[in-house]
Amino acid sequence: MTAGRPTKVKVTIDSVDASSFLINYDLNPSSEASVKSISIEMNSGVYASIPNLQTIPNNLTVVVQRGVSVATEQTIFQGKVVERQTVGNRVILKCNDNLFEAVKKNITKTFDKNVDTEAGKISEIFITLATTAGLTADSTSVTDSGTAILLDKFICNNVDIMDRMDILGEILDCQFFYNSSDNKTYFQPQGTRAGTDTLTVGTNVVNRPVWKRDGTKVVKKAVLFGGPIETQTQESFDGDTSETEFTLAKIPTSTKIVVDGTLQAGGIESQSISTVDYFVRAVTLTGTNKSVGQIKFSSGSVPGSGTNNIVVDYSFTSPIVINASNPVSEGLEIRLDKPDLITVEDCRQFLSKFMNRHQEDFLSTTLAVTNVTDLEVGQSVTVIDSNENINNAFIITKIRKRFPYAFDEVTVDNKPLETENWEISIEDRIRRIEERLLQEETLVIFDRPANRTLKVGREWAKKQKKDITGDELIWGNVRQGIWGTNEWAASTSGSVVLVKLQQGADIYVEDFLNTDFDSGGSATWGSTGSVTFTAGQVAQSTSADFGNGTITQVRLISTEVSGTFLYEVTADGTNWETTTSDTLHIFINTGTDLRWRATENGASTGEISKIKLGEYH
Repeated sequence: MTAGRPTKVKVTIDSVDASSFLINYDLNPSSEASVKSISIEMNSGVYASIPNLQTIPNNLTVVVQRGVSVATEQTIFQGKVVERQTVGNRVILKCNDNLFEAVKKNITKTFDKNVDTEAGKISEIFITLATTAGLTADSTSVTDSGTAILLDKFICNNVDIMDRMDILGEILDCQFFYNSSDNKTYFQPQGTRAGTDTLTVGTNVVNRPVWKRDGTKVVKKAVLFGGPIETQTQESFDGDTSETEFTLAKIPTSTKIVVDGTLQAGGIESQSISTVDYFVRAVTLTGTNKSVGQIKFSSGSVPGSGTNNIVVDYSFTSPIVINASNPVSEGLEIRLDKPDLITVEDCRQFLSKFMNRHQEDFLSTTLAVTNVTDLEVGQSVTVIDSNENINNAFIITKIRKRFPYAFDEVTVDNKPLETENWEISIEDRIRRIEERLLQEETLVIFDRPANRTLKVGREWAKKQKKDITGDELIWGNVRQGIWGTNEWAASTSGSVVLVKLQQGADIYVEDFLNTDFDSGGSATWGSTGSVTFTAGQVAQSTSADFGNGTITQVRLISTEVSGTFLYEVTADGTNWETTTSDTLHIFINTGTDLRWRATENGASTGEISKIKLGEYH
C-alpha cells in the first residue's frame, strides 16, 4: 500500500458499492477476541440501493477497503452483517469477519494419529478445521507445527469449530485470526509477524503516549502448590486385645496391614463382608480441623497384645511446595495453585519463569499512528519514545481503525501471553487436553435425519457371570486386590455361566443374519438370511430365553423356502417335544430354558429363512 494517510474508502454490501452512503465506521479488533467486528453507520438512502439490507440484512456480505491513492489499495474487513438498527435516517450495521463462520458451524469428527491424513499434526488439524468452516488456510498462513509434538487423538463431538481452534491454540500458545487483506485464516505464535515499520513518537506516532506502568503484578514472594505426589511410609502400633482403632499421621490412598506376621484383608466400611479384617476411614482430630486416616479393625479381627505387632504400610498424597522470591523492595506475596504440575522440576521451571516476568512493571500504552497501514493484532513492533527513554519490542493487542480517518489507535504492551499454562511443557499440556477431551466423550455420534419413519425393535439382552476361584489377584477387589499377596490370573481363569437371557418384547426372531444362537448343528446356518439342509440335517438353537420365568407354552412359526421339516421345542433345555409351525404348543416338561430344533425329514434338500418363537411369556 502507498505510504501516507489512507483517507479514501470503499464499502461494498451484498456486492453493491455503498460508499456514497457511508457516515463512519469503527473497526476495533483486539487480542482478546479472535473474531473481528466492525460498526458501520450509513444514511438510510442505502435501502434504495440495497433492498435486501432492509428486508433480510443478516448474512449479507460486507467488504471495507481503504487507501492513500485509491480506495481499493487495502482490504481491512471482509465479513457479514449480524445486526442492523435503524435510528432516524441512519442505519447502523454490526458485522463480524469471516472467522465467525467457525462459531456458526459444528463439527463431529475424531482425528486419529494412526488413521487420518493429518497424522496427529496440530497445524494440519487446524487447516482441516478451517476448511470445514468454509475458510481458507494453507501452509502460507499456518505455521508448521512439526512432527515432534503430535496428538494421538483429537475429539470433536458436535462442538463449534471455534472451540476446537481455541484448544489447538492453547496447546502451542498460538493465536489465530482471519486476515481480510488476503482472505486467509492464520495460525501462528503471537509476535511471529513483525511489523515492517518502527513506531516512533514524533514521526509516525502523533500523540504523546501516556505509558501505564502496572506495578500491581510485581511479585516479591511466591509459594507454589503443585499437583499431588504419592509417598509411601510405614507406621507401627501396639495391640492390646481390645483396641480396634488406630490413627495414622496421613490419610492413606492404599494400605497393607500385617498383624503378628499375618496379612489382613481390608474393605470398605459401608460393606458387610465377614472376611474383611479392617476398614480405612478419614477422621478429624479433636480440637483441630486436621483430617487424618484411621484404621478400624472388625470385631472378629481385634489385634492381640504385642509391641509393634501391627505394621501399617501405606501411601498418601501431598502437594509439591516450592518457594521463590524476587530482589525487589515492594511487591506481592502470593500463593499459586497449579495442580497440573506433577513433578518437582515442572514446578521449579514454572515458578522461575513466573518470578522473572513479575519482577518488573508491565508497560502499556495507546499510540496514535499515522502513515503506517500494515499493522495487525498480535504482531511484534518496535516502539521508540525518547521522552520516556523507551526503545523496546512490544506486542500489538488492539488496533482501532476509524473513518473519517485521522490516525489508527494502536495499543501495545510488553506483557507475556496470559495463558495460564504457557510455561508448562507442551507434552504435558497435550496429555492433559487429550484426557479432557476423552472425558467429554469418546463415542462420536452422528445424527442423520431420514425422510421416512423407521421403527427399530429391541433385540436381546444377556446377563452372564464369571466365578473366580482360588487366590488370583483382581484389580480393585477388596478381597483379592491386595498387592503382594496374590498373582495375576490367566485371562481364561474362571468360567462364564449364563444367568439370564431375554428377547426384546419377549419374542425371538431368527433371521439367520448372524450365528448368535447357532448351537452347531449339521445344517448350514448362514449369515445372509437362511439356513440350508441336506437330507436328515439338523439346525438347533442355543437358549432363546433363559432364567426369565417358567415357560409353559410357545408358538413356533417357520418360514420355509423349500423342503419338509420336523420341528421340536424344549422348555427346560433337555426334553424335546414335537410341535407344528404356527400352532400353540403346551409343554409337558416346563422350565426356564427355551430352545428350538428343525430336522429335514423329507429325504431332500431344504431351506428356512425365518424362525419365530412367541407367546411363551
